[in-house]
Amino acid sequence: MTDREKIIKALECRLDINGSKYKYCLTCDYRHDIDHCQWACQTDGILEDALVLLKAQEQEPRDAIVVSNGIGMSGGWWFQCPSCKMEIEPRDRYCKSCGQAVKWE
Repeated sequence: MTDREKIIKALECRLDINGSKYKYCLTCDYRHDIDHCQWACQTDGILEDALVLLKAQEQEPRDAIVVSNGIGMSGGWWFQCPSCKMEIEPRDRYCKSCGQAVKWE
């Protein structure tokens, strides 16, 4: 799961979006109290991580990195985020992991 997905899931649970209250508590990365799951998440941690992703989207878009396995014309290739080097898809406007804006030229 990407950082973005983790934060969205935690926010949805915390804010009870779509009636998901406590649905993910046992598997939430922000859970800090083993014996008590209701609202035991570290809200400050969720907010800090969300802020980091939002700030990354403020940055100027950067060119995607083309990666090749180096095996001639029949070799494989894919794209990486210019910031965190995670794999991205050509349709992505932002990296799903770090939130970096990506441009395709």
